Amino acid sequence: MPPERTKSLLDQLQEQVPVGLDGDFGGDEKKQSTVETGAQQAQGAPKSLAGAPPAPKVVQKLVTGLTPQQTVLRDKVGFVAGISNIAITAFWMAKSPQTFYWWYTSKSVLLYGLRFLIYRSKKQQYYMLEMCYFTNLVLLASLWLFPNTELLYKATFGLVAGPLTWSIVALHNSLVLHSLDQMTSLFMHSSPALVIYAMRWYPSSSMVQSNFVTQPQYHTASFAQLVGGSMGLYSIWAVVYYLKVFVVSAQRIRDENYDTLYTLMTRNKNGLVARVVFSVSKPFQPVVYMLAHASLCLLASISATLWWRSFWAHSAFIMVMLLGATWNGASFYFDHFSRKYAAKTGLDPDKKKAS
Repeated sequence: MPPERTKSLLDQLQEQVPVGLDGDFGGDEKKQSTVETGAQQAQGAPKSLAGAPPAPKVVQKLVTGLTPQQTVLRDKVGFVAGISNIAITAFWMAKSPQTFYWWYTSKSVLLYGLRFLIYRSKKQQYYMLEMCYFTNLVLLASLWLFPNTELLYKATFGLVAGPLTWSIVALHNSLVLHSLDQMTSLFMHSSPALVIYAMRWYPSSSMVQSNFVTQPQYHTASFAQLVGGSMGLYSIWAVVYYLKVFVVSAQRIRDENYDTLYTLMTRNKNGLVARVVFSVSKPFQPVVYMLAHASLCLLASISATLWWRSFWAHSAFIMVMLLGATWNGASFYFDHFSRKYAAKTGLDPDKKKAS
């Protein structure tokens, strides 16, 4: 027999975290039970976990309260919505990239609002403290509150074009058109990448009108501005996150069994992340985890210096990331979904004949 293929670092990281939980590493959706397909939701999952505030009735109904036939209808509607979103996004980017952030902003309000309601009912809202959400918040602030602030603009570019965009492949984001959870996860990383791309190469009318674009410093950025600025923003998030998750709310998270990315990444004692974290004494384990996280983000931010300087390199990078998400989606549909969806909804015609 041929020797077993040695797993890469990224492969090992991807095996740690389920798709849809959106931390800063990824997972293989073919191995996870947390992928939000209608097939799984039709099995009568509880509407909310003990101690967790229930989601609004409409959200509960769409997530767990549907019959198999209603689930299929919902997923068909979701599939059409997913295709429509791709069409609108492609048209908007081609027609008016300067205003694409309007489309991004409107979807952010809707999708993140729904995600919070759903995650809160599952005691998973601490996932929304992760860096990817913070980066989206920084981008929205840069767009609407401080549109012509040079330092923030360049630091945001480094954070979005670096760690956030790389997360598309690191998180194993997948273009699963019928799944609200998967599409929200992909949106969180891909849409900001398109927005910052448009801001760099097709500046908005507000930038033009304020003469920000005509200033020489708009077109140049130093390593310190891109990498130092982005890691400065990262440091703000890291300090707040550490204090909230590992100090202020640590006891509550343990007592009430809230999910966090840290607990999930270290649940498998044999996993790569767990081995690194548990190599030190318990008081220092969260610190080691955060240092490892920061190191990966630093490397990703350094790559953003190339995307800033080259239109073609930046374009190719985004294309590769989106193609990766498309491949992941295709793999999901053909390797997993097609075999299990009909059976799990109870609508498998072959299964009915056999019975």
